[in-house]
Formats: sequence, C-alpha cells, structure tokens
Amino acid sequence: MTARRWIPCGLTFLALAAGVMALVAAFQAQWLTAARLIMTAMILDGLDGRLARRWNASGAFGAELDTYVDLIAFGLAPAILAWRAVFPPDQIHGWIWLCLAVASGAGRLARFKALDDSRGEQGYLGLPITVFGGWIAAGAVLQTAPAADTTWLPAARWLWLAVASVLLILQLSTIRYDKQSRYPAIFIAGILCTLGLFLPAPLRYLGALGLALYGIYFAFFSVKLWACQSPKSP
Repeated sequence: MTARRWIPCGLTFLALAAGVMALVAAFQAQWLTAARLIMTAMILDGLDGRLARRWNASGAFGAELDTYVDLIAFGLAPAILAWRAVFPPDQIHGWIWLCLAVASGAGRLARFKALDDSRGEQGYLGLPITVFGGWIAAGAVLQTAPAADTTWLPAARWLWLAVASVLLILQLSTIRYDKQSRYPAIFIAGILCTLGLFLPAPLRYLGALGLALYGIYFAFFSVKLWACQSPKSP
C-alpha cells in the first residue's frame, strides 16, 4: 500500500479513535469533551475522503472502515451523550430511546452501503448520520454555557432531544439530500465552527450555534432549494 493510500486510511483510524474516546467521554458525562471529539471525528472523516478522491486512492477497505467510524462517532457516541444528558439512567423509556437512536443510525448506514453505489457523491437518500452527530455535539456545548441555568435547561434539553428524534426519523426517510460538504465554502465553514469549539467562550458557543443552525437548515430547509435537481442514485 502506497503512502497515498496509507494517509487517508490513517485519518480514518484517527476518526475512529476520536469516536471511541467520544463514547467514553459521553458515558462519563463530560459533555464538552465528547462534543469536541465527535466534531473532530467528523472533520477527519471528511478529510480522508477528500484526500482519497484527490489522490485516486479510494478502495473497498477504506469505504468499509468509514462505515464503522460513522456508526460509532456519529451514531452511538451522540446517542449515548444525549441519553446521559436527558434521561435518568434507570428509566426504561430512556433505554428505549437510546436503542431506537442507534438502530436508526445502523439502518441508515446499512441502506447507504446496500443501495448507494456512488458512496454519497450524487447525494443521499435520507438524512446523513453526520447531521444527527453534529446536532447533538452542538447542543451539548451550548448546555455548558454560563447562561444555561437550571430554570430553563431541562426544557431546553427536551427540545434538543425532540429535534434529535426528528432527525433520526429523517435518516430513514426517502427524502433526498445534496452532499453539501463537497462545496469548499461549506466544508471550510464547518472546520472553522469546529475549531471554535476549542476556543474560550464566547467563541466556543458561537461555533456551536453555527453548527446547530446549519444542521437545522440542512435537515429541514435545504431540500426545497435543490429538490428539482434530485440525484438519480438510489
């Protein structure tokens, strides 16, 4: 395997490591750390694909590995993070929501592998799992803001979870979404917002707010802007 193939795969493994550590941080209720790791995995996941395509180094191994990264970093870790933040650990409906959230992500990725020969280059059938991961990460960061006092934080968390639940339904829908990360301006903006999560307040919260607003736009409003150009892939 040449260096041009090793480097994208190395970035994928780093994204996998970030996803695993995000999972650990979520279990330990370290909201900010978990959110940062989820978004770090997302940036690495985007970079590995870009490099692989640019260097003509795409292959079946990298494509398969990428699926496992997606499930752990953008499906399982965010679901655990939201579950730990909202539900008491002994409530059965919390366990049910957690299992359904993970099942939605797994189903979304299974359909992606089975039906999409272009690996998302021509658009997506159903909402990409990264939107759910980004929404959970952004909300977790905003909950650490000093203004997040106990008077309205519980209601805000349930609203955060309600939107996340709708995103889980959209993942399994037949709505078609464009791959907007292929546009340099959007990809760079995502990197800048993610970098903002590592800066002191208030830049940290501005970065999280930018990610949250873009997630809402992409999930609920971007379809109307390009529906006339729906991709032909499954």
